[in-house]
Amino acid sequence: LFFVFASNKSTLAEINISFIDVDYIYSNSKIGKKIDNQLKSEKKKINDELTGYQKNIQDEKEKLINQKKIISDEEFKSKTVDLEKKIKKYNKLISDNNNSFIKYKKEIKRLFLKKLMNIVREYAEVNSVQLILNKKDIIIGQNSMDISNEILELVNKKINIKL
Repeated sequence: LFFVFASNKSTLAEINISFIDVDYIYSNSKIGKKIDNQLKSEKKKINDELTGYQKNIQDEKEKLINQKKIISDEEFKSKTVDLEKKIKKYNKLISDNNNSFIKYKKEIKRLFLKKLMNIVREYAEVNSVQLILNKKDIIIGQNSMDISNEILELVNKKINIKL
């Protein structure tokens, strides 16, 4: 029984284990920064478009309120219904834009992770690493086992994603 445990312990000692901080690599890589800038730009573009649409609706609402005493009740009701339709259209536009932005964000990050995993796999083969873990899943680990900076250098050299 002693020899079984002793041989298992020596086998475990021979396994080369490392870990990486995926968030660190993403945040500090050239492509990660480029992705973040692109996402911020897209979000700003969407927000600017929605702000303009919202301002137009607000202006129409104020104009309608000012005209309330001047126009007939039927015309006021008709214009109120039209304004409510525009508000519903605006709310749908917000929802659609948010959904498409979230989908785009997930897709671009999925593509980044796919390319990152290819680099990690290649690194593991070249450096005879049998197991690479994500740092956020580790409670305790020696800093010497952290290969994040090495992977970051490879990511900066190899990953290029069309945005």
